[in-house]
Amino acid sequence: MATLSPGPYFKPTWFVDKINDLGVKVAWQKAVPCSCISMESNQPNPSCPLCGGTGFVYQDPVEIKVLAISITTIPEYMLSGLAQFGELLVTVNKDIDMSTFDRLVFLEATTEIMHLVIRNPNTDTDRIKYELLEPEYVFYNGIYYSPNTDFTYNGKEITWIGNRPPDGVRYSMRYKTHPAYLISKVLHETRATEMLSLGNRVYKELPQQYLARREVGFEVVV
Repeated sequence: MATLSPGPYFKPTWFVDKINDLGVKVAWQKAVPCSCISMESNQPNPSCPLCGGTGFVYQDPVEIKVLAISITTIPEYMLSGLAQFGELLVTVNKDIDMSTFDRLVFLEATTEIMHLVIRNPNTDTDRIKYELLEPEYVFYNGIYYSPNTDFTYNGKEITWIGNRPPDGVRYSMRYKTHPAYLISKVLHETRATEMLSLGNRVYKELPQQYLARREVGFEVVV
């Protein structure tokens, strides 16, 4: 019976089983360079209403499962309700090809985010960066505004129904949302192993692995 010569090799189905059993649900958004990027400086427009000055816009999210391991604390699988900070090693099935700056939103975890939001003078509705799960405070110039009394919220929008900040000013928000990470590095773009099939060596692709950094910051949302 033929055997593999000594050396490291992996069973591809092991990765698939681990992702299916221990993986968590994320919303994967592919990054696309924004058209605001200058041809002369190769820099994005900091006032761009589409990308917010980041230089990237994002396609509609696709729900997938990933295996995420923190590398900034004691390594552990990311559990529902636990927000990990810093960097993650993310493993996905081999048929998923990610790129740098792609966004992963962890749907089974929550965290808190802070924003400065500009009160839109043309509508009752302001758009925020992430899905608003629960507002902690909305504040401007010594005044705290109350949900369902002064405003309602749905997804990434806050709609004013009562007292509100003046048009055009920047007001503060802190709220619960799902943590988001950006792919910063492709670690194993050609990850593969060899296996035996009918006595012959067969090249088998393995799930890809990426380094992801937490998307955080004190930002102004236009």
